[in-house]
Amino acid sequence: MDLALTESQEMLRTTARSFMEREAPVDVVVGLQKAESSLEPDLWAKAARLGWLGIVLPAEYGGSGDSLSDAAVLYEELGRGPLPARRSSGAGSFLAWRPASAC
Repeated sequence: MDLALTESQEMLRTTARSFMEREAPVDVVVGLQKAESSLEPDLWAKAARLGWLGIVLPAEYGGSGDSLSDAAVLYEELGRGPLPARRSSGAGSFLAWRPASAC
């Protein structure tokens, strides 16, 4: 069994790592922890434009239709930040999150 990342997964990892370094540096995350809300809507909108919300949902339901392995690569990099979110959120909510305007 070959567990090496595919070229596509390497690109996803590089993109996610760069995104987190640029958009959610430690000082931003610490500042949000001190704020009343740790949710950063602009940051989540940028993640949505990258197609990361609903990464494993089938395309016919508005997702990317990627594999669980692809999602694991993404979550590993998002966890390096971490991506600021509601304190009760987890990987499952990220998988199926979509903006209220899309409902």
